Amino acid sequence: MGANIMAIYDLDGIYAERFMEYINRSKSIPFQVRAFSKEESFLEYAREEEIEILLVSERAVTEEIRRLPITHIIVLSEETYGTEEKNNEKTIYKYQSSDQIVREVMCYYAEQKNTTGHYGCAKEEGKIIGIYSPVRRSLKTTFALTLGQILSEKVNTLYMNLEEYSGFSSLFEKDYVGDLSDLIYFMNERSANLILKLQGIVQPMNQLDYVPPCIYPSDLKTISGEEWVSLLDDIRRKSSYRAIILDMGENIQGLYTLLGKCNIIYSPVREDKISMAKMYQYEKLMQMTGQEEILEKTKKLHFTYFRGVESGMDNLVYSDLGDYIRELLAEEEDEDG
Repeated sequence: MGANIMAIYDLDGIYAERFMEYINRSKSIPFQVRAFSKEESFLEYAREEEIEILLVSERAVTEEIRRLPITHIIVLSEETYGTEEKNNEKTIYKYQSSDQIVREVMCYYAEQKNTTGHYGCAKEEGKIIGIYSPVRRSLKTTFALTLGQILSEKVNTLYMNLEEYSGFSSLFEKDYVGDLSDLIYFMNERSANLILKLQGIVQPMNQLDYVPPCIYPSDLKTISGEEWVSLLDDIRRKSSYRAIILDMGENIQGLYTLLGKCNIIYSPVREDKISMAKMYQYEKLMQMTGQEEILEKTKKLHFTYFRGVESGMDNLVYSDLGDYIRELLAEEEDEDG
């Protein structure tokens, strides 16, 4: 069975074509997209093909179009901002960013009870990369975000922050509509459409996708280790992400379970006496509790000063840390090859 079809019908042909090109460039939107600016050509296509989603401009929608056997019709309004319904039709503001429109479409589509389309499955399960250290202020998150952006240059990569206080809203100057806790809730309620919901929540950081972290620290403590594992298994099997980066804090349930799920764990450490003592205690605890497998998958990274990391998130890949990570990955490829 082929991918579902999303059609875009707008009297502004340039708008329709550019929006189609944007969606088709996406690595993770499970639709074939077709664009139309003439009613006759659209109606001819719609009578021959099964369209799952139609995005139609408010000026172009007609009663004949409404009567077509299209599962979901979403009106692109030039006046209404938001996702409220207008005339009992789902309405999205047309003149906002393409990625925001796509997120609203995917969230709406995922939440429909009768969504039963074919989304395609990954040919191979994604690799889980853990970033964890018992040592604070070790450049852990900076390393994770730089690694994610570098990996995303070659493979579709997803970053997830599992810390109590990520600071992402302030860091990226964004107010997120959905976050990681929403994704977990949706998984428990309607797991069949989880990947669609995921695509409605993820945010871009250059080529890297990331899930906005939980706003409330207490949310992390209510998510069980089994729920984390279930979420990761679904993303690995059903999405197009080939690498999933988990940036883990200490106060999550099932930390050892998550570390055990990772294919490799990077553990940044500092060279001062206190930091080394914390790392020693952590490793000793792993041995005492029978978690030697976690230690075997862990690669300790001894960081020094990296020039350029203070230049902003978009420039991390060009910093000394970016060069360090590229060399690290090249060495691992040589070891594996």
